[in-house]
Amino acid sequence: MATDPQLVADALAADWLAEQAWLARNAPPVKPARPRGYLAPASFSDEDVLLTIPPAVYIEALTGAEISARGMTCCPLPDHEDHTPSFVAYDDPERGWYCYGCNRGGSIYDFGAALWGLPTRGTGFTELRVRLADELLRRAA
Repeated sequence: MATDPQLVADALAADWLAEQAWLARNAPPVKPARPRGYLAPASFSDEDVLLTIPPAVYIEALTGAEISARGMTCCPLPDHEDHTPSFVAYDDPERGWYCYGCNRGGSIYDFGAALWGLPTRGTGFTELRVRLADELLRRAA
C-alpha cells in the first residue's frame, strides 16, 4: 500500500509538535548554567554580600598588595614566600583567586582563613565572617 510522503511528513511533524507542547507543560524547569571556575559551596547564600566583592578589591584592602591590570601579584599569604607574580585575582567574584605557587584558591572566606589562620567551618566561620566585614568596612570608611 503506497502512502503519500507529504502525509507521512505532516503526521510526523504533528506528533513532534504535540510532544514539544507536552514537554513544555510537564517538564521540570531547567536551572541556568553557572559559569565555569570556582563556585562557592551550596551552603553559602546567594544573598551573601561578601561574595559579591571582586577579589582584587578585597585582596588589596586586606593585604595592601597591588594587583596588576592582568590581575597578578606576588602571593600575599603569610606562609608563602613568593618573589614572582603567581597569584591571580579574577574579575568575577565567583571565580575568586588562585595562587599557582602554593596551589590554593577560593572565595573571600578561603582568603581570609588562609590570611589569618581561621577555620572555614563551625564557629570559626562566624568569627571569620565578622572579621572580614569589620576589616573591609573599617578600610572603606
